Amino acid sequence: MNNSFGKSKSAIITLIGIVVMTILIIMKLFQPESLFSGYAMLFGIACFFIVEAVDKTPDEQSGVRFKSIISDLKKPQVLLWVLLPIGLTIAEIVGGKLFFETAFRKYIDHVIGRTSLEMDFSNFLNWILVSAVTVVGEEIAFRGFLFGKSSKVLPKWVCFLLSAALFALGHMASGNSVIVFYDLALIFLDAIMYALAYQYSGNCIISYIPHCLNNILGLFLIRWLFM
Repeated sequence: MNNSFGKSKSAIITLIGIVVMTILIIMKLFQPESLFSGYAMLFGIACFFIVEAVDKTPDEQSGVRFKSIISDLKKPQVLLWVLLPIGLTIAEIVGGKLFFETAFRKYIDHVIGRTSLEMDFSNFLNWILVSAVTVVGEEIAFRGFLFGKSSKVLPKWVCFLLSAALFALGHMASGNSVIVFYDLALIFLDAIMYALAYQYSGNCIISYIPHCLNNILGLFLIRWLFM
C-alpha cells in the first residue's frame, strides 16, 4: 500500500512538473528576453530531487551519479553520444568560417547576444565557471527530470521529444527569424544527442560532459576564428 501510494504521489509531482515547465517555457515565446526558462530549470531540478526522495531511489539508480561515471562511460553507445555533439560543434563552426563566414557571423552575433557575453578574456573565464554550474542544472531539469523521471508516467518518445523541444525553446532570443530558427534547430539537435547520452547511461553527469564541453569549446572557437 505504502509503495503504491509513493508511486502515485511521485507521478502527480512529475505531471505537475511537466505542466509547469512547459507553461513557463511557452511563455518565453511571447517574452524572449525573460527569465522564464531559468525558472523552469529551477522547478525541474526541485521536482527531480523530490521525486527521487518520494521514490526512495537508491544511489546506484539515481539519475545523478558521480561514483559510476567511468563505468557509465563504458556502456554501449554512450561514448558515441558524448563525442558526436562535440565533433559536430567543431565542424559547424569551422565550416561556417570556411564556407559562409559573412552569414555565419550574424548567427554568432545572435548567440553572443542571447548569452549576454562581452568577448573579453576575463569575462570568458567567468563565463566558463557560470556555464559549468548552469549546465548541471539544465541536465538535471531537462534530461534527468523532463526525460528520465517523466518517462515513468508518459511514453518515453513523448518525453524524449518534449525535453529536447522545451530545452531548445528555453534558449530562444529575439532576432532575425531565419537566424533564430537555425539557432533553435541546432540546440534541438544537441538536446537530442544529450538525451541519447542520458538514455544509454542513465546518468545526468554523463550528458553533462558533452553539453559543458560544447559550450566552452564553441565559445573558444568563436573567439579564435571570428573575434
